Amino acid sequence: MKNVIILAGLPGAGKSSLATRLADRSSYLILSRDTIKRALFGKWDVGQVQNDYAFSTLLEVLPIALTLAPGIVVDGLPFSRLGQAELVEEVVKECGALSKVIFLDCDVRTAAARLSHADPRGPDNRTPALVSRVAKEFREIPEHWIRVDSNKSPLEIEGFVLGILQQVTEEQWTYF
Repeated sequence: MKNVIILAGLPGAGKSSLATRLADRSSYLILSRDTIKRALFGKWDVGQVQNDYAFSTLLEVLPIALTLAPGIVVDGLPFSRLGQAELVEEVVKECGALSKVIFLDCDVRTAAARLSHADPRGPDNRTPALVSRVAKEFREIPEHWIRVDSNKSPLEIEGFVLGILQQVTEEQWTYF
């Protein structure tokens, strides 16, 4: 059975770093909305329209990616809005794979500090202001999401997540 790990959390919570570390330790493929957006639009960022288009492209590419790799790590979205993670989970289920959402729980101050050195003119506009804006739109975190304290070191987070995933039986992977 193929598995999909969906990473959620504030910008600056460490999702992309964790995705890279997990992919390096496995044969999982990283599927990132931000990477898709940069490939399609380069430095031209006009906001939500491009984010939505890149997300819909991610949903279209996901079934193909699942045929190529034993597993996928979905990155590049905070999954703050109701329905986003659920759409990914639905596509995963339709493909006959299993999914688990890992929520990197990071306070706004820490996430903003991690992005304080980012270039505001960069392709993703990843700034402390973005962290505050996304934090305001975050919904209640569903009980079935695995919460991970992302204030810890990247190595501690990786070890914790790998440990959890090794203990998750097939019955515990989420189907929607």
